[in-house]
Amino acid sequence: MNSKPLESDWRPIETAPEDGECFLAYNRTYGRVAIARMIEFSFGFRPVRKEDGYQYGLDDTPTHWQPLPEPPK
Repeated sequence: MNSKPLESDWRPIETAPEDGECFLAYNRTYGRVAIARMIEFSFGFRPVRKEDGYQYGLDDTPTHWQPLPEPPK
């Protein structure tokens, strides 16, 4: 079983849910994956890392997202 996400599973970050739902976020420049969610600021929605509340800067904003996988049973 392949545990890596498929390239086709990644969606543009502009389409990420804006309802507080957590998702996998990927930054193509740095090759990083993190659990994130979108938070509304005065200048629109920005992705924030869930685990530490880090707000991404313009240079490290995720480029893609996908839904979290189902937890193990």
